[in-house]
Amino acid sequence: MADHKITSILKGCFKNDRKSQKELYRQFHGFAMGICYRYTNSREACMDLVNRSFLKLFQSMYQANGNFREHSVILLKVQFKSILISTCIDYYHNIKATGNNQRNVIGEPLDKPIEAIRELSPIYRMVFNLFVIEGYGHRKISGMLGISIRDSEICLSEARRYLKEQLKAINRLRHN
Repeated sequence: MADHKITSILKGCFKNDRKSQKELYRQFHGFAMGICYRYTNSREACMDLVNRSFLKLFQSMYQANGNFREHSVILLKVQFKSILISTCIDYYHNIKATGNNQRNVIGEPLDKPIEAIRELSPIYRMVFNLFVIEGYGHRKISGMLGISIRDSEICLSEARRYLKEQLKAINRLRHN
C-alpha cells in the first residue's frame, strides 16, 4: 500500500471516520488474526479477540485527538500488537475465572505445529506464546498473568515437553 494512502486512512481513523476504519480493518485483519490465532483454540474466539482489539485501537486513535505523525504506521503496528496481546491476556483471565482451563485431549498427533500450540491448556499456551513468540521474560509474564515466576517457568517447561512430543509424532507420521 502506498504511504500516502495509509496516511490518509490513518488521518481518517483519528477523526473517527467509519470508511477509514473499515479500510484499516481490512489492511490489518490478517496481522491481527495471526497473533490472536496463537492464543485461542477456536476460530470464533479468535475473531472475537480481533474485533475487540480493533475497537480498542479505534477508541485510542479517536481519543488521541488527531495527534497524528506522518511516520506513525510502524508505531501503530507496535501499539496494535500490544493491544492484541493485552486482549488475549484478558481472554485468558476470563477463561481462568470461568474454570474452562482444560486442553483438548487428542489421541492422535496433530498435522501442524500451530495446531499443537492451540491444543495446549490456556495457561501453557499463554506462557509459551508470551515467552517464545513475543519475547517476554518470566517476571513480566508472571505479572501479566497473576502467577508466580516459578509457575511461569513450569508452564513453559510443560508446554515445551508437550510440543516436543507432538513434533516427534508429526515427524513419525510424515516418515511412514
